[in-house]
This record gives sequence, C-alpha cells and structure tokens, in this order.
Amino acid sequence: MAGISSQGRRFLLLELLIALFLVGTCALPLAQLPMRAIQEEVRSAYRMQAQRLADLAFAEIKEKLYRNEIPWKQIAQPSQEKTVVLEDVVEVAIEPLGKRKFVRRGTLHSVGKKAQNGDEWRLATFRVEIKPLEKGMKLFQGKKNPRTSKSFIYQVLVGKTSAPAAAPVLPEGAPTGP
Repeated sequence: MAGISSQGRRFLLLELLIALFLVGTCALPLAQLPMRAIQEEVRSAYRMQAQRLADLAFAEIKEKLYRNEIPWKQIAQPSQEKTVVLEDVVEVAIEPLGKRKFVRRGTLHSVGKKAQNGDEWRLATFRVEIKPLEKGMKLFQGKKNPRTSKSFIYQVLVGKTSAPAAAPVLPEGAPTGP
C-alpha cells in the first residue's frame, strides 16, 4: 500500500459511505411497494375468511329455521327489535400467518303479512357482523377511513301455515294402532 496515502484512504472511505447512503436512499422506496402488497394480501386473506364465517353463520341459521329451532316469535320481530340469534368467537388459522380470533354476532328481523287463510309469510333478514378480537386490526378498507368490522346481510323467505300437518302415510298391512 505504498501508492495510497493515509489521506487518500480517508477520501476513499468517505466516497464509500456516500455511495452506500445513495444506494440505501434509492432502494428504500423500491422495497416499500412489495411490503404494502404483502400487507394488502394478508388483509385480503382475512377478509375472505370473514366472508366465509358469515356464510357459515347464515347456513347455521337456515338450518335452525328449517328444523324449527328458532321460535316464530323471534322470526317475526320488526327491524326496530332485532333478535340476537348468534354470538360467538371463532378462530381463523391461516397457515403461515398464525391464528386470529373474530367475534360473530348475528341478528334476525323480518317483514311480512298474514294471508286470509291464516298463512303467514315473512322476509327474514339475517345480519352478521364480523369483528376482529384484536384491537387496531383494520381489515376492511373504506374510501377514507378503514373499518374494523364488516356486516353481511342475508335474506330468506319463511312461512307459517295454519293448516294442520297431513297424517303420515303408512305402508299397506302396517298396524294402525295399539
């Protein structure tokens, strides 16, 4: 190192520091775009899971309606007096991201009329609200402000007939009584 003086080495080190600073300054904005894309992809995966949870909740309610497990009095509630028919905490696991918990709350109300023959038909509205249990988790982007919860609305037509159920049909030769 006879050709490079001590002052020349200092100048070389200063040039190297300036070059690293410039490279870092130019590379940082380029790295932010992929990071934002990954964050949005994670939020999108959780939004899809929230939609799936709402669909499952609606399927559960439809099954309860089909089996007559929800009393007609709860179904016939007006929109001002919604009935809470579902309230639970569910856990969503997305493999590389881990587990997150969400609160599901479902309300039911309906509108309808009675027919002259006594039948009653109602359009039941089931509203499911999905909210992350963690504070500050913003999944649902609005135009100006992100929201932490999302509501999904489903509707189904339900009816109650006044006619008695038909007697069961027995096969020929079956005993009819004791």
